[in-house]
Amino acid sequence: MNRACFVLRRLFCLLGLAVGLCLVLAGCAENEPVSQAQAPFLLNYYNGIITSEGKLIFPPGENEYNILLDKQNRQCYVLETEKQLDLENRTSYNYPLLEGCIFRIYDLQGQLQKEIAVQAKGNVDDTVGFYFAADSDLAKSRILVNTILTDGKLQILDCDGNSLLQEQILSPAELNHWQNGYAYMNVTDNFINVVYDLYSNDGDMKNGSLFYDKNGKRLEMPQDYNYIYNIYDEYNSRVSGYYVADYEGTQGQSLYDVLDGDGQVIIAGLSSVDHYADGYFVVQQGFSRGLMDVQGNWIYQESQFVDLED
Repeated sequence: MNRACFVLRRLFCLLGLAVGLCLVLAGCAENEPVSQAQAPFLLNYYNGIITSEGKLIFPPGENEYNILLDKQNRQCYVLETEKQLDLENRTSYNYPLLEGCIFRIYDLQGQLQKEIAVQAKGNVDDTVGFYFAADSDLAKSRILVNTILTDGKLQILDCDGNSLLQEQILSPAELNHWQNGYAYMNVTDNFINVVYDLYSNDGDMKNGSLFYDKNGKRLEMPQDYNYIYNIYDEYNSRVSGYYVADYEGTQGQSLYDVLDGDGQVIIAGLSSVDHYADGYFVVQQGFSRGLMDVQGNWIYQESQFVDLED
């Protein structure tokens, strides 16, 4: 083969590779989803909702609007809460009592997806709450009805308003002793946690932390936890899906277990959980401190007594 033929064949080969590469890149670009940064997003507009393109989806009004996010901080739905008030009966602070709530759930374009009506009497701010599921599944979202101070009960409803469970927290004889309190709920991937705190005018306190599966069946936990919280993932800038649960040790000290999304303990008996990032915890356990992975293995360990003042 002479040199001219070789150069010509080489040129056609390179052209073919270039055309093929262009077709592959075009196909990738065609199938690549539009990132959230490129798509319109929602913003709270006073007590309404507006898009980043300037479209007013929900004008400011009397109802409350909240943008529901998944655990990756992606916008999923808009929750509208309409509170129905009893203007004739009032609290000790002269606020109207709540008679019930209507929750309306919309997609990001403002189309109604679901409406749930809940009847419950009590304090306007603390009686009924909607809790969005961590995995953004509406069917796993739950509603907490807190009437502990009026009839001693907590109730959990599914996302259609059906009652899953009802717990009698206080007996009728105890009701007059407790004047203030609150309750809230954590809805994780596969379990529910309800925390309540009650206070009396003479300084007494009563609290509890209850665990259930998604269907409302009580879960038995290894400790009597006071509360749990979803630890933040500092590396990925989102909630981690791991939960820190606080309880009192045998000597009265505060201890912490780390739970996964199923409510299973993956690390037990920590003195502190300070930070989490991409599968690693900064912790203290006993007289040691350092870095642990999500299996509870020490990646780095040292004595907590590293300074003279310790």
